Amino acid sequence: ASSVILIGAGIGTTISLKAALNCPNRIHGLILISIEDIEDDAGKELEVKLLESFSARVKSHGIEAAWEPLLDNLSPVIRDMIRDAIPRSDAASIAAAASIVYDRAFLGLGELKSITIPTLIIPGDDHRHPAVLAESIAKLLVNGHLAQVPLSNNIKTINDFSDAFALPIKNFLTHYEKINITNNKSWKH
Repeated sequence: ASSVILIGAGIGTTISLKAALNCPNRIHGLILISIEDIEDDAGKELEVKLLESFSARVKSHGIEAAWEPLLDNLSPVIRDMIRDAIPRSDAASIAAAASIVYDRAFLGLGELKSITIPTLIIPGDDHRHPAVLAESIAKLLVNGHLAQVPLSNNIKTINDFSDAFALPIKNFLTHYEKINITNNKSWKH
């Protein structure tokens, strides 16, 4: 069986963490960019309302109209990536994907403790992707490493994104190649 290093941003970090928990023999590394907050019950209720409204707007007014009220709350580079993807997106698929909100990602950080694979964490810096959460997860994971550069509002374009994260990702992958995954050696530094 082959193994992979998963890279996820935003909701993709949740999916990557779930995959690492559910398929520990197939996932051999993670790169997590701007980890989504782990909501309490009140936060989850707000998230459900937000995505139900989003899904309804996609169905009634289209993808662009659905995203418009949300874009100002996102970092500039994510906003641009979404705008770029809209013409290639299918409204029915986008509306259906919003149903992921009904799945409670994690009840708490303790659920992640069993992840022992090398994990690079690039912090976010907004209320939905808090840096303090990224720091906590990096400390919790035996092979977690926190990048020193966050996904911030200073990163405005995909070129800025590449410039900011290419080196930390390259260093992680270079270090990853040097460690013996099968022996689960810790490589915190």
